[in-house]
Amino acid sequence: MTSPIAPDLPATGRMPVKPRAGVWRRLVKRPLALIGLVIVAVVVAGAILAPWLTGYDPNEQMFDGLTLEGAPLPPNASFWLGTDLLGRDLLTRILFGARTSLIIGIVA
Repeated sequence: MTSPIAPDLPATGRMPVKPRAGVWRRLVKRPLALIGLVIVAVVVAGAILAPWLTGYDPNEQMFDGLTLEGAPLPPNASFWLGTDLLGRDLLTRILFGARTSLIIGIVA
């Protein structure tokens, strides 16, 4: 009745690692997982900062986004990913689309 109670230690004799610290260690050990996390973080940051990253409205049709023949422009200094058939900036549309998807994902 007077025997001391030993703490629950694993057989190795080390204290158990906190779950969050273990996740971070596993993530750092796997460089591809870390690269994936960085890509997801960049997409989420782009979606959140979309109005400040682009200078165009995603639905605005711009005639300077088309050639004289009415064809979309290829990527250039003004339109980093080019334009669509209506002269709208593709980068702006992608960032605002990611923003909409992020909002729907959070709400759902």
